[in-house]
Amino acid sequence: MKSILIILLFSTSHTGFSQIIDNDSMSMALSQLVSYKIDYEKLKRDAELNPERYSKSRDSLYAVYVAQCNKIKSKPDQYLKYIDWALQRTELSDEHIFYNYVDMTEQFDANKYLISKRKLYLAIKYILLVKNEDVLPEYL
Repeated sequence: MKSILIILLFSTSHTGFSQIIDNDSMSMALSQLVSYKIDYEKLKRDAELNPERYSKSRDSLYAVYVAQCNKIKSKPDQYLKYIDWALQRTELSDEHIFYNYVDMTEQFDANKYLISKRKLYLAIKYILLVKNEDVLPEYL
């Protein structure tokens, strides 16, 4: 009887941990998406100033950015479920991240470039998973 109870506990704890790991991987994928978007915007600006030096890097990073969008769009049910779950967390409104590339050598208005994770998740849900756009818009 003890061995059955121990086996049952191990099997249920494993599924609980796998759910946490799965949620973390989805959160990481959404964060990487925004990171790739910002990196692409920086190289896009640099390529406008110096095309010979940055055009290839810009194009390859754009391919990585689009691939990340496609990765998320390839599992719409899973990401919709995760985003809906995450939107129920109240602290998501308090967490802010950059949505656009910011040239840190100049003064900038943080409100123009920062977005709450809640709004970001809503944008990703609507733009990529509902409207099925290729990439996120440069500005929201």
